[in-house]
Amino acid sequence: MFRRTLAALRVSPYSLFLKELSKKKELSGLPLKDASTIAARMYHALPPQKMKALKARAARKSYPALDSFNRLQRQQAFRFTHLSNLQRQRIIGRMWRELKKKEVLAKMGTRKALKAVTRATKRKEAAVAAAAKKKAKALLKRRAALKRKAALKRKAALKRKAALKRKTALKRKAALKRKAALKRKAALKRKAALKPKAALRRKSTLRRKSTLRRKAAEQATVA
Repeated sequence: MFRRTLAALRVSPYSLFLKELSKKKELSGLPLKDASTIAARMYHALPPQKMKALKARAARKSYPALDSFNRLQRQQAFRFTHLSNLQRQRIIGRMWRELKKKEVLAKMGTRKALKAVTRATKRKEAAVAAAAKKKAKALLKRRAALKRKAALKRKAALKRKAALKRKTALKRKAALKRKAALKRKAALKRKAALKPKAALRRKSTLRRKSTLRRKAAEQATVA
């Protein structure tokens, strides 16, 4: 006798087959109606082994949201045993929606907190960057001031050096002038000292000449 077992699958094997088929892109470019028809034929034409493997994958497939809803239902069902199944489902569904809303709000609050932290971090980084920029600017100003000061010092040193050179040159010139003046004075002194001697020599020479002339005249008279 044949036996039949009913299995409650959370995910349909056909939907899983369509999902895998869309990933392979085997029916891309076809109209939706034709693609659905061809996909159904391909699904029904699957070998038994592939169909079994597909159903096994579908059985293992689950939805996290559905699992959490079932967990909430198991946790809260004992509180509503006096109500009908439909009423219990409605109340638990309302609780589920409120819980999800709270989670969304909590996530939003977390995002806001993260945004606030990010903004604070950005402000802090901007302040640090501005302080570093200001410090670098002040450092550049100090360096420029030091460069100007050093340039002024070099200029003043060059001026002093040039002034000393001029002063030394003037001193040498004055010394040479004094030396030349002393030389001229000494030469004049020597010249003045030589003049009387020359005069005496000329006088003695004239005397000798006049004496010789007289002697010559006397000899001529005697003869």
